[in-house]
Amino acid sequence: MSPLPLRLTVLFLWIMLLLLLAGCSFSGIVKKPDSASSSEPFAAADRKTVTLRYLIWNSDYSASYQKMFAEFNKEYPGIKVDLQVVPWGNYWDKLMTEIAGGKAPDLYWGYFPRFPGFIDKAAVLDLTNYMKRDHVDLSKYNSSMLQAYASDGKQYAIPQSFGAMGIIYNRDLLMKAGFDSYPEGLEWNPVDGGSFVRFLQRLTLDKEGRHPDESGFDADHIVQYGFNFIDKDQVDPGQLIGLIASNGGTFMKDGRLALDDKLRETYQFVYDLVFKYHVMPNFQDIHTGGSENKFLSGQTAVWMNGQWMMKPLKDKAGFDWAVGSLPKGPAGTFTLVAGLGDLIYSGTKHPEEAWQLVKFMAGPKAQNILAESGIVFPAYEDAISRFLETYRKIGIDAQLFVDGYNGATVVSPGAKNYGEWYQVFVKYTGLMLSGDIDPRTALDRLKQEGDVAANQ
Repeated sequence: MSPLPLRLTVLFLWIMLLLLLAGCSFSGIVKKPDSASSSEPFAAADRKTVTLRYLIWNSDYSASYQKMFAEFNKEYPGIKVDLQVVPWGNYWDKLMTEIAGGKAPDLYWGYFPRFPGFIDKAAVLDLTNYMKRDHVDLSKYNSSMLQAYASDGKQYAIPQSFGAMGIIYNRDLLMKAGFDSYPEGLEWNPVDGGSFVRFLQRLTLDKEGRHPDESGFDADHIVQYGFNFIDKDQVDPGQLIGLIASNGGTFMKDGRLALDDKLRETYQFVYDLVFKYHVMPNFQDIHTGGSENKFLSGQTAVWMNGQWMMKPLKDKAGFDWAVGSLPKGPAGTFTLVAGLGDLIYSGTKHPEEAWQLVKFMAGPKAQNILAESGIVFPAYEDAISRFLETYRKIGIDAQLFVDGYNGATVVSPGAKNYGEWYQVFVKYTGLMLSGDIDPRTALDRLKQEGDVAANQ
């Protein structure tokens, strides 16, 4: 063979090799940008199958969550969810231990009061850029709940479900006291109690059938109380926060007790409900006899509690009951809202997959499933009507809870070391409501010891 054909053959092979390499370079083999800032939608097919560990504390949600996960897997078949339930009593110890060891679940239920502690430990993923990237409409969620899961201008959770405080009353006892229905427009004030206290006194009876505002009333032998605001036999900040706000006060600010005249007035009013107006049992009586039992047995006529009590009362109450409006205070009416938000562990190996699950759980498809379960109000605005319809079918009108949720709302106070602060709160507020110390002493000690406990 002559040299020229050989050279042409070699040249041809080099040209073919260069074309082949060029074709590969234009075929789209490029590195993906960071998921939190990318404008590209997540594609499950681009990822390996992963399993997300998801920690919650209430097994009542399990069946509904499995339905949600089934729908989620239709869109993201490569993301599996390992749902783990740890009861409330052990939940926080287990979670904090795992966070300290760097082995926390990919996702876990958050709780407003403890959220500052997660921020302090850098244990939660900032979702702000994810939300912006995927155009999440936060106007569909309650502003107080969003703010509770925000810090330094960053958003760490989308609300998934909520509970709201309201009034639940024994309709039979009201009728016996001469009320055809629950009075509208009741007001309270720290000076003389207002129309709310006068109403409660008509529902309070001693063993001779006398009311607290009548001569000869025996405060040592009360057989029926007009009111109770304690739930589950333990005093909680959430039971007071709405009253404090409606008096124009604030409970805590920056992890410290906001001790001012408005807070002192509210604590005095709560104390007076027991020891001056005699319309509420003392804390020891409630703690021993049980809040739920006192309402079910007819020992209390009006119970300030949350919508979460509606189903249990439907199953247990042997009398007609209904829902009423919270009383208006000097600064208006404020409703406590409590709610769940899924937090993503900052150390997760699968932040994008975890975000897709969080977004789905707070989105319309999953929220409609949650609404139809009747377990709890869905946080997504457009799904709430389904929850109301679910309850109407079993004879319960929950609209007033929604009205409160859509009005002026507050959330329970939070602290870096909430567990330690809570123990101080329970100690001194419980002693006050038992009559062992006065409101001023209770607040002074809560300020002195609680501020240290919350921030140590």
